[in-house]
Amino acid sequence: AMLLGCAAQKSAQYSYGGDSSPSAPAENAGDSAEMSSQEIAGIAGMGAASDSQKLIYIGEMEIESGQFEADYAALKEQVSAMGGYLAGETLSGTAPVAYGDAGRYGELVARIPTERFQAFLDDTDGRMDIVRRHVDVQDITEYYYDNETRITLLETRYAKLEEHLRSAERMEDIIALEQEMSEILSELDELKGTRRHLDHQVAYST
Repeated sequence: AMLLGCAAQKSAQYSYGGDSSPSAPAENAGDSAEMSSQEIAGIAGMGAASDSQKLIYIGEMEIESGQFEADYAALKEQVSAMGGYLAGETLSGTAPVAYGDAGRYGELVARIPTERFQAFLDDTDGRMDIVRRHVDVQDITEYYYDNETRITLLETRYAKLEEHLRSAERMEDIIALEQEMSEILSELDELKGTRRHLDHQVAYST
């Protein structure tokens, strides 16, 4: 999320890691890790992360601006240029014209392809007045592959039930097999939906 204001008090602060986990897939699904900016760059540059490792990146930047409209438009253009998209937008306040006016405040929530996440942060940092920058990294690798294992086991179970169904002759056996197969399909649909959601969270940082 990017917060932009034209009356913010400047207090530069850069932090990584933390307790905030707005996109955690489940209570114990992932662990947040405190990391240095060099470590973030190494992983978010995506060269250092194993293809099998599943990480979700959530960044926050607070920006002070003396040219609110221009910087706000530039942020939105940069999101698009990086192959991302806006997932939320909020604007409030009015342009300050007299002493004491609060000024304007905007919040953008953007999804950026993970391989370009660090480049987006660095580009914004280089062109705008960043007063706070925070990145949270959630490692969901174990949760992700637990989900994959459940999918594989259920698909194997479903294939065996199909074999039994082809040779079943008694109606009560057929009904019982079809009921269990229906329950498995329902659970598989839910697990595969979770996989699609996690894949998107990993592929597009927030």
